[in-house]
Amino acid sequence: MLLLLQTQEALRLFSSRLCIVSRLSHPFHHSVGSSVMFRGEERFLGSVKMFSDYLVNTGIGIYDRLVSIQNLLKSAKDIVLNKKYVSDELKQEVDKASDMIDSIGQLPRLKAEDATKDINKFLKHVNTALVLLASLMLILAFLGFFFSILGMQTCVYILVVPGWIIITLTFIFCGIFLVFHNIVSDTCVAMDEWVQNPNANSALNDLIPCSDKQAGENIKQAGQTVTTTINDMLNQIIAISNQNTGYNQSGPSVPLVCDPYKNGNSRQTCGDQVPLKDAEEEWEKYVCLVSETGKCGTAGRLTPDMYEDMSKAVNVSEGLYESSHFLATLVDCTIVEDAVRNITQNHCPKLKKYSAWVYGGLVTATITVMFSLFFWVLHAREMQHRKYTKCINKGYDEAPLVGGDKL
Repeated sequence: MLLLLQTQEALRLFSSRLCIVSRLSHPFHHSVGSSVMFRGEERFLGSVKMFSDYLVNTGIGIYDRLVSIQNLLKSAKDIVLNKKYVSDELKQEVDKASDMIDSIGQLPRLKAEDATKDINKFLKHVNTALVLLASLMLILAFLGFFFSILGMQTCVYILVVPGWIIITLTFIFCGIFLVFHNIVSDTCVAMDEWVQNPNANSALNDLIPCSDKQAGENIKQAGQTVTTTINDMLNQIIAISNQNTGYNQSGPSVPLVCDPYKNGNSRQTCGDQVPLKDAEEEWEKYVCLVSETGKCGTAGRLTPDMYEDMSKAVNVSEGLYESSHFLATLVDCTIVEDAVRNITQNHCPKLKKYSAWVYGGLVTATITVMFSLFFWVLHAREMQHRKYTKCINKGYDEAPLVGGDKL
C-alpha cells in the first residue's frame, strides 16, 4: 500500500513538473512558429508582387510594341515621295493590320492585369485570415499560460472551448494553404515541363497570350509589304535624283537603299547600297543648298525638301523592319516561352520556398496551442487534486485520537 502511494505521488510530481515545463515552453514555441509564419508570409507576398509586376510589365510591353507598330503603319499612309503617294491597296492592307492590332493589342495587358488583380485580392484575404488567427492563438496561448500559472482553473476551463474552436479553424486554414502551396508547386512544375516541350498547351497562355497566330502573321506580312514598298519608292526617287531632273543636281550618285529582307541591314551585307539604319545619315552628304528658285546652288543631288521626305519614309521603313523580329516571336509564341522560362527560373523557387515557410510556421503554432490546451487541463486537474488531497490531509491531522489512533 505504501509503495502504491509513493508511486502515485511520484507520478503526480512528474506530471506537475511536466506541466510546468510545458507551460513555460509552449508560448515560446508558439512565438517561434508565428515568427516563421509571418516572416515567410512577408517574403512570400514580396515574391508574389515581383511575379505580378513581371506579368503586368510583360503584358504592357507587348501592348506598347504593338501600338508602336500600329503608329508606324499609320504613318506609312501619309508618306509622299516626289509628289507620289502610296497606293490605295497598301493603305487598305495597313488599315486591316491596324484593325487587327486594335482587336488583340490590349489582350496581353488586360489579361495580365486581371490575373494579378485576382491573385492580389486572394492573398489580401489570406493575409487577413493569417493575422487574425495568429493573433487569436497568441492571445489564447498567453492567457492560458498566465491563468494556469496563477491557478485560475475556472478561467482555464473557459478558454478550452474557444481554444478548440480556434484550433479547428486554424487546421482547416492549414489545409487550405497546403492546397494553395501544392497548386503553386504543381504550376511551377507544369511550366518547367512546358519549357522542355514548348509545343504543349500551357495555362500561361491565358495570362500572356500568344495572340491569334493568323492575326500576328498578317500584321507581320503587312509590315514587310510596307517596308518593301517604301524602299521601292525611295529607290525610284533616288534613281531620278541621280539624273539631272531640272533641279540642277550634280556630284556623286546617291546610293540606293538596301532591301533588308534580302540582304540584311548592315554595310557588310548591303555592298554598294546603304542599309536602312544608316540611310538618313548617308543621304545627308548629298544634300545641296538651294537658291530662291528651289534649284541646287551647290553640289548635291537631293534638295532639303526631298531629303526631309526621304528621311521620314526611311524611318518608317526601318521601324517596321526592326519590329519584324518582335512580331515573329509573337507569332511562334517564343515570347510566351521566354516568359515561362523566366518565371520558372527566377520566381518559382521563391514562391515555393516562402509558401512552405508560411505553412510550416502556421502548423507549428497550431500544434503548440493544441498541446497547450492538453497541459492546461492536465494542470488544472492536478491543482484540483492537490487541493482535494490537502483538505483530506488537513482533516486527518485535525481528527481526535481514539485509543491512540486517528478516527
